[in-house]
Amino acid sequence: MRHSLLALLLASALLGLASYGSSSVLAVENFSLLPADDDVFWMDTLDNQYLVLAHRDADRITIWDIPTGLELFSIDTPAPACVLARGTKVYVANYAGGVSVYDGAQEWKEVARIKVGAENVSYLSAPGGKAFTGHLLAMCDVEKERKQLALIDTKAKKSMLMGGVDTMSIATVDFDGKGYIIQGTTGSPSRAIRGIKSWPLLLAGRDSPFVDGRYDTLPFLRQIHSSSWWFGGAMLCKGLPPVPVPVSDRSLQFIVGDRAKALAYGLTPENLTALELKGNLKPVEIRQSKFPPEYTRFDGKTHINSRETEMFDFQHVAITMEDKLHLFVYDGLQKQVYSLTTDAFEGDDLRIRPEFPGFASKATKQPPAEGVPRAGGVPPAESKPAAPLRTWSDLTGNFKVEARFGGVIDGKVKLIRADGRETLVPIEKLSPVDQGYLEGLKAQR
Repeated sequence: MRHSLLALLLASALLGLASYGSSSVLAVENFSLLPADDDVFWMDTLDNQYLVLAHRDADRITIWDIPTGLELFSIDTPAPACVLARGTKVYVANYAGGVSVYDGAQEWKEVARIKVGAENVSYLSAPGGKAFTGHLLAMCDVEKERKQLALIDTKAKKSMLMGGVDTMSIATVDFDGKGYIIQGTTGSPSRAIRGIKSWPLLLAGRDSPFVDGRYDTLPFLRQIHSSSWWFGGAMLCKGLPPVPVPVSDRSLQFIVGDRAKALAYGLTPENLTALELKGNLKPVEIRQSKFPPEYTRFDGKTHINSRETEMFDFQHVAITMEDKLHLFVYDGLQKQVYSLTTDAFEGDDLRIRPEFPGFASKATKQPPAEGVPRAGGVPPAESKPAAPLRTWSDLTGNFKVEARFGGVIDGKVKLIRADGRETLVPIEKLSPVDQGYLEGLKAQR
């Protein structure tokens, strides 16, 4: 009897253990290659909703819808080496010379082209949010061992050359427009901060001395929101001058800041770790993740030092939209972007009110709802009911979005999400089911 009871207890324990093990196995989050047709040299986000890619060798930039992963627009521009997005505009460093400005609110018209006075513009930086006044800090590759700084006023369409710096240096303005840091050539694989200068004094036409002090050897750094955090490589920094903040998990090989939440994401070949952007950088959650075999960052033959930093590390993009985290990782050796969409992590929201509601022109705005007067107080004669929400997907089926049909404009379907945001998607990039749905709507007219 005793043996039978023990056997029953043991079987129950094993069954419970097996059930626990099977239910606790986490699904692996897989990164996939973003299907860009050309090599990518730089990327940034516009309005925290669109991804902007620079294809220098193809003489164009492309605009991608982040939730669906679809390419929406292609804009011809000469040798774009770097892009910087602010408001409705994209500022392009044309390596062939000069800076171009394209406005999404004006159907991507080139609204300015500024001569810089030095060739090979390779990098742009500027404050963000309300601190942005249309002024850019540009870096030009003028000689093999020398770079040239320039201040660009995009509103007045003029530029002013500044001093030269070392060939491997980079100059970056902080998000709030208080100062700009210059990182020099010393240190490997990181770059020492040579000093900090005043951004307001520069805009006033006055130079400023380097702020005295001792600066750590750090990765190339950039800020993405007004939170005093700097991102680059596997290190997080805070303040001005940037001061390293210890990260307890030394296995993290690079860290990406979320542009909408007070979170950062550390990556290794096996894991994605969400970190709370507070004093202790507390891990919020760890999920299993996996990159395709062709991704080079974790290749021991290419990167002997697992914590080696790249100049392009501050390009990585993470943005939480609604209930999803969209993560875009740039591979500088391959000139390609890898993406991952996963459920959002818990964290404080940093999102500010969007600076503009998408790219639809004034002629394609939705009519007022039934009973709402039009301009001049005249009520609409007739109002059609809103189209139903449905799931739209691309040809691969990997990217999906819940939205209403809002019409067809120049071969693109306008999708209106539940929050009112609008997206124009080329019809040929939609799934056969969605294209058939559009044909059905056309036949009903």
